Amino acid sequence: MTRIHPLLLFLLTILIPLSIAANPPTFYCKCTCLTNFTIIKLAPLPTADDICTQCKRTYCLNYNLPICKDIEESQIKADCFQRDSVKDRFIVWAFILGTAGLLGWAGIRRLVELREQNKGGGLFGVLGGGGSSGAEGGRGTGLFGRGRPGGQAGAYSPLDDPRGGGGRAG
Repeated sequence: MTRIHPLLLFLLTILIPLSIAANPPTFYCKCTCLTNFTIIKLAPLPTADDICTQCKRTYCLNYNLPICKDIEESQIKADCFQRDSVKDRFIVWAFILGTAGLLGWAGIRRLVELREQNKGGGLFGVLGGGGSSGAEGGRGTGLFGRGRPGGQAGAYSPLDDPRGGGGRAG
């Protein structure tokens, strides 16, 4: 099995987030007329450094919004904001993937430990019985504490009861 070189892994870890964060964010202008409002996506301007400079009262009036008809300019409020930046998305996805990776690693580690306890019973030996270790005369107990005598996987049968007869001794 080939291993990923640590330097390559480090570079990918650094370069991928930087390339994602290089995308320009999306800005919106919220035009509020009395109690009603409309959100308008702002187009990036090639000459302006700050895209929010275009989100003003006059911008809302020039957009000819139906909610702003017959309203004075003093009754209009314009707010510029940014929603769902790429940086925020990256942080959320990194957290989700990191958490899922840690949970997966913990699960795999637990299966490996149980497999070592069962002396190579394999995945099915860990989950359902099998293997040849155990305190009850070679009975593989597995993850769920089941198994048949002799290490055979399967459901317990009263016919396999070591006391014989399949019934209770009384």
